[in-house]
Order: sequence, then C-alpha cells, then structure tokens
Amino acid sequence: MFVDAGWSKEDISQALVQRTTRSTAWVKSNGWMIGGRYERGGAIEPGDESRELAIAAPANNLHVVTCGGPAGNFPVYLYTYSHQFEIASVKIG
Repeated sequence: MFVDAGWSKEDISQALVQRTTRSTAWVKSNGWMIGGRYERGGAIEPGDESRELAIAAPANNLHVVTCGGPAGNFPVYLYTYSHQFEIASVKIG
C-alpha cells in the first residue's frame, strides 16, 4: 500500500513522528504517562505547552521493515522496552 502511494520507509517514519507528537501540556491533561517513568497526568507547568513529545525522536529511531507476502495487510508494532539493541535482517527465500 505504501509503495503504491509512493512512500519510502523514511516517509513512514517521519509521518509517524509528526502524527504522534503532542505538547507536554496535552499529554498531562489527557492523563498519559510521560516517557513511561512518571505518574500519569500531573500539573501543567510553564513551558509544557511548547515542549513536544513523540513516540520516537528523531525519526531514525523507528525501524520500518518490509516482510510477508500477498496475504493482506497486517501491521505490527514491536516495542523493545530498551534503547540498546541491534537491528539484524535475513532474507527468507
């Protein structure tokens, strides 16, 4: 689908970051955790409205891969819970 629409893997990464970026104030007012380390919500402080949070920053922290066959569209999100890992791939024939 993405290839047919003319998107590259970089385009997908950039779009995900852009579409999942919110201000810290929005995150707090909607009860989300910030970075998974703090209590949900919290008081909005000066500067929170202009400070942004995204699922990945920079976009090169997202690794978009192509896999599977013609069976259909099955998107998968894999969260590693760690920033220390190496990406490896093997072609399956």
